[in-house]
Amino acid sequence: GEELQLVSSNGDGPVVVAQLGERNDIAAVDSLAATLRETPGVASVAAPALNPARDAATMFVYPATSPQSEATTELVTRLREEVIPAAKQRTGADVFVGGATATQVDFSSVLGDKLPLFIGIVVLLSALLLLVVFRSLLIALQAAVLNLLSIAASLGVVVAIFQEGWLAGLI
Repeated sequence: GEELQLVSSNGDGPVVVAQLGERNDIAAVDSLAATLRETPGVASVAAPALNPARDAATMFVYPATSPQSEATTELVTRLREEVIPAAKQRTGADVFVGGATATQVDFSSVLGDKLPLFIGIVVLLSALLLLVVFRSLLIALQAAVLNLLSIAASLGVVVAIFQEGWLAGLI
């Protein structure tokens, strides 16, 4: 019988998996691989690997930039929003983007979406605690405003250091 081959992640870029509409649809796999190779920001695409049932294929996409680069994040977004939907329409295959880089992009997105809620809960709970302890609405409101200003300042400093490159020589 056929042996199952395990495919490991390349660690450098997205992994594209295509669930084929028909078994042995090599034309769809080749078409998808060619489309991926032509995508701006893609350095190369590994040869597609079919599963033993021959109804799914895996392709490793090697970006032209490093995994932590903003360009690689934009590549994952472009693959998901532009390249994959067009390829799906053309080939009929269900295509998914995964791998370490795509997981990090997704995780960052989830954290970014939840950050305002987290900040709101922390500020609200600290204001409630101060309200109970000091029995003064003014102190609780003042602390909430100062907490928000402190959070805004600290996030601004983090952006200045890591995004704008301030103090880059020290880190």
